[in-house]
Amino acid sequence: MPKILISGASGFIGSHLVKHFASQGWEVTAFIRTLPENVSPPPGVTFKQLELPHFIQPEDFEGAHYFVHCACEKYRPSKKNSSAINVEGTRTLLKIARQKKIQKFVFLSSMSAHPQARSRYGQHKLLLESEFDPSRDVIIRPGLVLGKGGLFASISEMIQKSPFIPLINGGSQLLQTISIHDLCQSIENSLVRPDIVGFLNVAHPQPITLKKMIEKIAKNHQLRTHFLSFPFWFFYLILKIANAIRLPLSLSEENLLGLQYSQIFEVENDLKKIGLSAQSLEEYLARESTV
Repeated sequence: MPKILISGASGFIGSHLVKHFASQGWEVTAFIRTLPENVSPPPGVTFKQLELPHFIQPEDFEGAHYFVHCACEKYRPSKKNSSAINVEGTRTLLKIARQKKIQKFVFLSSMSAHPQARSRYGQHKLLLESEFDPSRDVIIRPGLVLGKGGLFASISEMIQKSPFIPLINGGSQLLQTISIHDLCQSIENSLVRPDIVGFLNVAHPQPITLKKMIEKIAKNHQLRTHFLSFPFWFFYLILKIANAIRLPLSLSEENLLGLQYSQIFEVENDLKKIGLSAQSLEEYLARESTV
C-alpha cells in the first residue's frame, strides 16, 4: 500500500487525514511537533517529530510516495516571525521531498489566500503557494471546513453558549464550505490520479451567508437565536483589545479579517475533475446528527 507523510498531523485537518488514510490501509507517518508520551499510534500510523523550520529529519522521508503539508505556524504577538518560519520550513520540506523522489506533494492552502487578503493567515498561505510547481504539485484551497475544529467549531460553540449572536454588518458575508470528510476524500483523489496537479478549489458550489449558516446551525441544535448587528470597525476594535490583554474569545482578529474580506471561488470544474460531489451545510449537519 502507498506510504504517505502528513505534517501538522495533530491539528484539526491533519488528524482527520491521518485517520482517513489509515482506515484505507495506507502506511501513514504523522509528523507532530511534540511526540506524545505513553500513547501508542493507531494501526498503520507512525508518529515522527517535526518542527518548522529546522527540526526536519530527511531519513523520515525514506520510502514515502506522497506528502501532504498541513503544518502552519499561525501569526500571534509572540510569533511575529511566523511568515519566515513557514516559508523556510516549507522550502526545506519541499527540497527534501524532491531529493527523496516523493511522487506528489500536496499543499493545504485556503480560500483565505487571495490578493485582497487582510488576515496574516491568508497572506501567509498566498505567499507559500508561490513556492510550489503547479505542473507537478497540488495546491488545495478548501472553503470553510465543517467539522469539530477550526473556525466552524468556534462559531458552533458561540451559538450554543448564548442566544445573542453578534454579526458583522448583519452577517451578509458569503462563505463557501466543505465538510472535513469531503476534504479528506478530495486530497486522496488528487493523490491517486497522476493527471491531477495544480490549483484545486474545493467547496460546495452554493455559497451561504454567515447569518444563514448560523441560523441553520442553531436550528440543528434546536436553539433560538437573537442577532445583534455591529459594524466591522466595532468588532475589530474589541478583538484588538482582547488580543492585547490576551483575553480568549471564540473568534479572533484573524477570523474577523478572513470573514470580512472573503472571496468567492469557482469550484464546479475542480470538483468534477477530482470526482467529488461536495456535501452542503444541511447535508453535513444531518449526517452529524445521526452519528
